[in-house]
Amino acid sequence: MIKIGLTGSIGMGKTETGKIFSELGFPVYNADDAVHKLYGPGQKGSEKIKEIFPNSINPDGSVNREILKKFFSRKILIHRPLFLIFLCCLRLAVRNLLI
Repeated sequence: MIKIGLTGSIGMGKTETGKIFSELGFPVYNADDAVHKLYGPGQKGSEKIKEIFPNSINPDGSVNREILKKFFSRKILIHRPLFLIFLCCLRLAVRNLLI
């Protein structure tokens, strides 16, 4: 099986391109969807975010992405910890896909 990766910045059309491939019958793995699941209540991603940004957690334990976005606009120094958490979540998601 040939695997193709779609990369790009926000708003570049990765999701739409993935939808087109899916409509054509190709299997599509969306890493964003996988990370969203890891940001759910009691998941590893939400637990890590809670350790560093406890105010960005919803009452049910999931990550409040709107609150988390505000941290990005305030301080550039927090981008790295958030990126590292996101990267770890993505690696977990991909590993679960491959196992």
